[in-house]
Amino acid sequence: MPGAPTKPKPEELLPHDKLAEQAVLGAIIYRNELLAQVQDYLQPTDFFSPANQKIFTAMQELAGEEAPIDEVSVSGWLRDHNFLDESGGVDYLLLLTQTTPVADNAEYYAQLVQEKSQLRAIISTAYELAREGQEGQRSISEFLGEASEKFREIENRVRSRSYTPLREVLLSNFEYLEALSENPQVITGIPTGFTELDELTRGLQRGDLIILAARPSMGKTSFAMNMGMYAALQSKQPILIFSLEMPKEHIAMRLICSEARVDSQRLWLGNLEPDDWEKLVDATGQMLEAPLLIDDASGITPGYVRKVARQVTQEYGDTPLGMIVIDYLQLMTGGRRLQSREQEIADISRQLKAIAKEFSVPVVALSQLNRDLERRADKHPIMADLRESGALEQDADLIMFIYRDEVYNPNSESKGIAEIIVAKHRNGECGVRRLAFIGQYTKFANLALGNS
Repeated sequence: MPGAPTKPKPEELLPHDKLAEQAVLGAIIYRNELLAQVQDYLQPTDFFSPANQKIFTAMQELAGEEAPIDEVSVSGWLRDHNFLDESGGVDYLLLLTQTTPVADNAEYYAQLVQEKSQLRAIISTAYELAREGQEGQRSISEFLGEASEKFREIENRVRSRSYTPLREVLLSNFEYLEALSENPQVITGIPTGFTELDELTRGLQRGDLIILAARPSMGKTSFAMNMGMYAALQSKQPILIFSLEMPKEHIAMRLICSEARVDSQRLWLGNLEPDDWEKLVDATGQMLEAPLLIDDASGITPGYVRKVARQVTQEYGDTPLGMIVIDYLQLMTGGRRLQSREQEIADISRQLKAIAKEFSVPVVALSQLNRDLERRADKHPIMADLRESGALEQDADLIMFIYRDEVYNPNSESKGIAEIIVAKHRNGECGVRRLAFIGQYTKFANLALGNS
């Protein structure tokens, strides 16, 4: 029908700002130095118009060649690459300079373009996830993990200033060094409660991925729980424990025995002695004040860890998350299908490191060791014993092994002694620190306190 409005194409209904895109490009033609500012926010694909995408690409290429950016040079680049006609020709380039309101507002226009690009990415991702959900070929945990990862990638693309001038870093470092010089014994991270280990590591540092590995029966779960309980009681910050192997009730019983110093076998069998009850009541009273949170869901993904960490952060408000413990890493799933288990562990490791940085929290991931260790005469763990070790060695900031000689040698002279082997320490020294291990309480302790 003559005069009837043209129905927009479906893709034209997606969020975009035609005038803002033109204003960005026109401002760059007016003042070439604005390109560097605009590139903090935009890539060519952030432009909705294919013509504008190609023009912005041309501008970037010309800047890389240190050539001027104007109607002549841009049209020449587009012509040389057979893009001129589909980019609107010379007339469109002239239009850009004529319709730019104020070149000084280029950064504001770039932010408008970026916001529309983000909205389109969210819509596109939502449609893609809806399609995959209807197909129903993936588990819920895999699906949620992928959804969380995709939306986080979109969130991370929002660019403000992603760099920090050296001046700011140096001033911050000098403040840190000043504080250390005034108190050289200060623990800069989350304390573990193990004095000599804390002196070596200065506590568990925020943003670090920490691998705690041992063969079965060495006590890695007990060690991690002891650290978590101490941190919760001392810092009053929430400590989040993901127990993939043991139900939360068993974790609680272990913690009670450890804190009360009550024989775990007597507790499980119900053969408690009169003074055991007093110890249990006292320990439970203290533990009730500890913000220690246990999630015993099985087969969790890094996306699930991120979701729960975000919930805890929101619930506790101004009190930062103190530590995340995962028991143990090999029971996690990656949330996406990969060709091999080694690739999946590498993906999990990378995502756990990202979570540590995102929430500024130490992430302690317990890990198994290869059985090949058992064939050696010297059974002290080394880095090569880490199962699927390549990515873990690379991503971890701190790697600790637990070794108790009495596990292999019942008549060992080191009975009741645990060696904590710091095999990798990105920001400090490595070394071995000895602790007491009190088996009947499933408790690690400083050697001087082991028998107290």
